[in-house]
Amino acid sequence: MNPVHRASSRPAFTLIEVLVVISVIGLLVGLLIPAVISSREASRRADCMSRLKQIGAALAAHESTHGAFPSAFVARGIDKDGGPKPTGAPPSPHYQILPYLEQAALFNSVNTRAGSDLDSVARHPANQTAFGTALGVFLCPSSVETLRAGNSYRACVGALPYEFDDPGRGGGGAFTGFRGLAPRDFEDGLSRTAGFSERTMGSGPKARPARDRDIWYSGLSNLVSRPSADRVLSGCGAAAAAPPEAWTRAGESWLQGGYPDTLYNHIAPPNWSGMDCSLGSVVADPGSISGGAFSARSGHRGGVNVLLMDGSVQAISSTIDLKVWRALGTRSGHETVQ
Repeated sequence: MNPVHRASSRPAFTLIEVLVVISVIGLLVGLLIPAVISSREASRRADCMSRLKQIGAALAAHESTHGAFPSAFVARGIDKDGGPKPTGAPPSPHYQILPYLEQAALFNSVNTRAGSDLDSVARHPANQTAFGTALGVFLCPSSVETLRAGNSYRACVGALPYEFDDPGRGGGGAFTGFRGLAPRDFEDGLSRTAGFSERTMGSGPKARPARDRDIWYSGLSNLVSRPSADRVLSGCGAAAAAPPEAWTRAGESWLQGGYPDTLYNHIAPPNWSGMDCSLGSVVADPGSISGGAFSARSGHRGGVNVLLMDGSVQAISSTIDLKVWRALGTRSGHETVQ
């Protein structure tokens, strides 16, 4: 007689056991996802610092070759008085270091005197290839790319609203005007002077203005003649949630010199809650943005990465004291910066 096959006596999982297992798995996933996100952001932050170090090495190579660091702008020729022509949004510090970033061909392709004095060099038809070329070294891995080529890193012009030194008031940064500075010009020391920092790119040409990305046309210059840093900070901070006149293409190109794309200042602290602003009223040409508060801003949480002029990179907290931050932005203010 064949043996009788009995059904297994092992009981099935109960509903409670299934729910407990699901809860444990959900808890583990909940713990794992933030850890993965944090790990990825730490990697992106490290990559960002590495790219700033590449820029620092290029600045040092430029200084070794030419005896000076790059200027804030490249002159488009000589005016009738023998000085540099300042008009037309001339090329940036980024353009000047291209040969030291293995981009000599791109550097040589740019016609720095293209167009009339009022034309933007970057936007001239002769330079459209360079204008539209994205370079990884100028893009932070944590940035949200909303524009054609984009630029995440900007050169510091000091702790005053303007792109040129103000001899009567000081406050000059590492990059100013059409004259490149030598190490001897940094009386505070290269290790105590900010060179480059991050800034988030604009929201894009068709986007609603965002406080942490875009530039408000404040019209302050119509109310106050050459306002102080504190006055500009107060005025920019008064912007409404959605100001009617704003430039939403900030950081569009590494090629074009000026506050819209490649320069910043230390008027406001990093990642401040206010909206960066130009002193002027709304204009059609972004090159007309020539004064205001243009702060360091980052896609990283809690602070920004800053390249010092000695080539080192520091992570600076958003809560840094404003006086210390402004001191870090000047090259010869004789402040003490720890």
